[in-house]
Amino acid sequence: MDPYDMLRVIKEIESRGMKIVGLFHTHLGHHPNPSYKDLEGMRSWPIPWLIIDKFSGEYRAWIKSDDKLKSIEIEVVD
Repeated sequence: MDPYDMLRVIKEIESRGMKIVGLFHTHLGHHPNPSYKDLEGMRSWPIPWLIIDKFSGEYRAWIKSDDKLKSIEIEVVD
């Protein structure tokens, strides 16, 4: 998503009294590790990022806090 579109969406959500608690996106054939672009976005939006490899189905969640990247444990519940 374009950063300007993201900012527009965030403002719209906040104007409705809601809060974004995480971001989700796919990587096409890459491991679900943050790309350089993801790391840049994490600096602006320090919330959990769920990244899924579209082809393998592998997924991981990350958060960047105090300029440190941390993996987040994911619990799948049926």
